Amino acid sequence: GFPVLYIVVEYRTPDVIDFEEGAGTLGGFPVLLLLVFLADCSCCRKKKTLADSQTAPLETATLQDLAIMEMKILRQYGPKLKDKQIIEHMEREYGDKISRAHYRIDAVRRLVSGRRIPCLHDFQKNLAKFASSSKVVELPSAMVEDNIDAETARTYFEFMSSKYSVVESARTLELTVVRRGARTENPVKVTYRTRDGTAVSPKDYVHAEGTLEFAEVGEQRTLTLEIAQDDVIEDLDTFFVDLVQPVGSDSTVRVELGETKTARVNIIDDDAAGVLRFDSENVKVREGPAEQTVELWVKRTNGSQGVVSCKYKTENGSASAPQDFDELRGTLKFNEGQLEARIEIAIKPNRRGEGRR
Repeated sequence: GFPVLYIVVEYRTPDVIDFEEGAGTLGGFPVLLLLVFLADCSCCRKKKTLADSQTAPLETATLQDLAIMEMKILRQYGPKLKDKQIIEHMEREYGDKISRAHYRIDAVRRLVSGRRIPCLHDFQKNLAKFASSSKVVELPSAMVEDNIDAETARTYFEFMSSKYSVVESARTLELTVVRRGARTENPVKVTYRTRDGTAVSPKDYVHAEGTLEFAEVGEQRTLTLEIAQDDVIEDLDTFFVDLVQPVGSDSTVRVELGETKTARVNIIDDDAAGVLRFDSENVKVREGPAEQTVELWVKRTNGSQGVVSCKYKTENGSASAPQDFDELRGTLKFNEGQLEARIEIAIKPNRRGEGRR
């Protein structure tokens, strides 16, 4: 449109636009828009990808095509579909009948060699050759979209928490291991074993080692550790529990350890005599017309072994004994296992004209 308008204005009637020229230029715009629309429609119909087709043959699908099909089915029917259900949906929505074994073999076959494998023997040879090579194959972006790669490529084990604490007198401690990640057709296993830190087996705890088996993703297993009890006053002791040797038989899913593969266990010694302190450093009392009794509680923390005692006495401040309270002196006794005791103080009645004390 612009070249035609330029020629008319510059050469036919310089600096003047008559009625015929204006009408012709204006009428050319709809024609130009129609041509652009037809060209755009033609380009859109030129190429149709397998990802947009609902009837694409599975027999000729590439690894990326299969990944896109699976992703669409998971989005439509939910992420908890089993492999067999995914294959059934593929057969129904994309045409050709195909078995689960053919689906998996074809996907790996296209990844390692990009061509058909005439028999299973040749397929196994190609797979072994691919595994021993140093070639790095980058999976298509469709495999990692929406965390599909993270959920279908690996399954892993880890502790629910990286730190645990137990008092020595509890005698036992339970730790929880969880399985996360991808589904597998067969159960997977992981080994656990304890490791000394400042706590040493068998003096402070009983060494443990064993295997946990998981059938489904999200399952949890509990392992129980024994804590040794003694009468020796000790500092805080620590030992560790490690997850090692994850094992699985499904070759399509990697079996690994998660980030929290080691748990730290703190053993808190409760053999100490303990520490005595007031439950509250400041206690407020409102004076009344009659005498009243105030209770002061003394707490015993960080141990309760044996019989302990302490002396106590009152001292004057802005309030004085015996006008405002009864003077006290005495000994406070805690029996073995006792965690609190109280001191009672008598507060005298309010006298006229006295301020706050």
